[in-house]
Amino acid sequence: MPEFNQSTHPGNMPIRVLKENMLGRFENAIGITREEHLHNIEIEKISAGIQYDIEKQPSMSPYVQSSTIFLQECFLSYLWAMLYSLIIIYDETIVKKLRNGNWNGKVLLEEPLTERAYQLFNWALSLKRAYSEWPIDLPNPEYMQDEEREFVLKINNIYLDVTTLVLVHEYAHLVEDYAGDKKGERMADNFARNALLDEQPGNKKQFGRNIAAIILWLALMFINKPDFHSKTHPDLEIRLLDALQSLKYDKKEDEASAMYLASFCILKYSEINSIPLPAAFNATQYSYHDFLNECVNLLRRSS
Repeated sequence: MPEFNQSTHPGNMPIRVLKENMLGRFENAIGITREEHLHNIEIEKISAGIQYDIEKQPSMSPYVQSSTIFLQECFLSYLWAMLYSLIIIYDETIVKKLRNGNWNGKVLLEEPLTERAYQLFNWALSLKRAYSEWPIDLPNPEYMQDEEREFVLKINNIYLDVTTLVLVHEYAHLVEDYAGDKKGERMADNFARNALLDEQPGNKKQFGRNIAAIILWLALMFINKPDFHSKTHPDLEIRLLDALQSLKYDKKEDEASAMYLASFCILKYSEINSIPLPAAFNATQYSYHDFLNECVNLLRRSS
């Protein structure tokens, strides 16, 4: 196990090793010249750097203040852990069975890979309430077990797309002067998606970026209780639907996979928050569009 090197990668959690990758992906996404960036700094629209908080505090969402983007290590750790757990559990317990034609609508954690992913999921949820150290024996981007390396590297790439969305969203508030109200938040969401998503059909990276555009809102959904309504931000199901409706897919199966992933996450959220399913609810009887609509309606009825 490599030594924790604060001089090269300062921070308290394994997510620290992706910091420079995250900033590089963000800089590429905003697509402006060095001269334009320096001009924005000169006119004080944006600070020269991002304030990266490594204090041992509960997870807190990014925000902007006085021309500066504030980003917290604990929040980024929450984000990576949620992406890993939700995507791995979905892929291993649903996608494989859908491909084999034997999915019965139940999510069973039958393998060590999914059991460990679920342990990571529970740890991530705990960060809402209190800071705790990342259990190094669970999946993380720094200390990879050989049998999980492939999955960690896959999630690292999705994580970098997700953090690009987060950072470009905050950047848009500063540089594009989007207001901090519900309209401005949706405009910043659209700005961020347009910066990330490639319009060229057949781009091999596009499906992963589509997943990033929706998994962000699914991961953030678990932070809030069902009856939470922000005065300044749109409800998360609205932001999720905005993302889903803006995406383009090269293959029908890619669209189906994205829809089922969103549905799985909503159902998991409903289970955690004791939201009862309708008596006739049966995941196997719907088309993927209808399945997602039923799940979104479940969220709305609970709020």
